[in-house]
Amino acid sequence: MLGVRTESVTFRRSKRQGMAMGVTERYVRSDIPCALRGCCSCAMNAALERRAVPLLDGTQARILVPDSSAVSRFISLFEQAGELTNLVFCQTVLDALDRRGRTRTMRNVRRIAADPQRCSVVFANEVFAETREPGAGGAARDMRAVLRAARWYQRHVDAQRRDLQVVLLTTRK
Repeated sequence: MLGVRTESVTFRRSKRQGMAMGVTERYVRSDIPCALRGCCSCAMNAALERRAVPLLDGTQARILVPDSSAVSRFISLFEQAGELTNLVFCQTVLDALDRRGRTRTMRNVRRIAADPQRCSVVFANEVFAETREPGAGGAARDMRAVLRAARWYQRHVDAQRRDLQVVLLTTRK
């Protein structure tokens, strides 16, 4: 189900071309699933289970949502620790890593999310109507976007009366 189309226009100065305009177009949707195994309020979760896509484990005690600073700094910990499961990597975090040129870290995050034993997912918070944070990409806006996604997960879990705690992982104060 398509929602609203949004555009963001940015201007960048370059030596060769002078001013260059960049337009980013996104379609904000309202049907992005939470990817939590056993969730009865997200209709698309059943389709994800049939396609054998890794889902979050609803029987564990917590869901971990790292921001871009935590992922950049502790990616080796996320990779090696087999006990670190139920990780939700927001699309905002991947976009921030891409802007910083951290392609190896992005590859590692996608590998963690693709491993079915890790029960970790990449959540498309940038195109989900309830978690989208307007504005241009900066550190403060990215942090607000990850916070908004973590709050949405907590409300979503509380609405289902599950004993799951959503924990935001960050290195910022």
